[in-house]
Amino acid sequence: MEVQIDWFTLMTLELNSDPKGITLVELTITMVLIMIITIPLTMFFGSNIRSYFTGTPPPQVKQVLYGAMGEISDYLRESPGITSANSTAVTFLNTNESPISFTLNTLQGVIERNEGSATTFVPYYNSPGPGKITLNLTLNYSTRDNAVWTSGNTADISAVGVLLTASYDSNSLTLNNTVNLRRRN
Repeated sequence: MEVQIDWFTLMTLELNSDPKGITLVELTITMVLIMIITIPLTMFFGSNIRSYFTGTPPPQVKQVLYGAMGEISDYLRESPGITSANSTAVTFLNTNESPISFTLNTLQGVIERNEGSATTFVPYYNSPGPGKITLNLTLNYSTRDNAVWTSGNTADISAVGVLLTASYDSNSLTLNNTVNLRRRN
């Protein structure tokens, strides 16, 4: 005689053979063990991940900061002479002897480049509006003998210190550069 085994019936018999199931004590012990293992792991990895993301500015902040610093430094380095200077603006001559100025617009948090009648932003892709990186510019000047220039003849200026800070959503990054001007005849 051949016996046919129905697997479904066999499985249900095995599962239902112990009517007790899991006790509340076993369930509580299991949950406590899982918490003992997962809470320290969550605290360790969670704090590291949180500090990484809050301590690292977004790539856009770096891109705007380095773009602005590069543009300002390159123009200043090639300038044959500064015509006007203060802590948030500088006007100088470009290689064609026409004036260019970099000015901090504190209301909008951008740096404007004025060349003739045209005004652009530094860098050009950081225009005012949503998602804009806020910039802060501080300029300081020194003479050929490394003295601090505060006022007087701008022909005495031989180097410009550029301090730029870019901020976005409570993340900020600062970059400092000294640009030595070309020697004038």
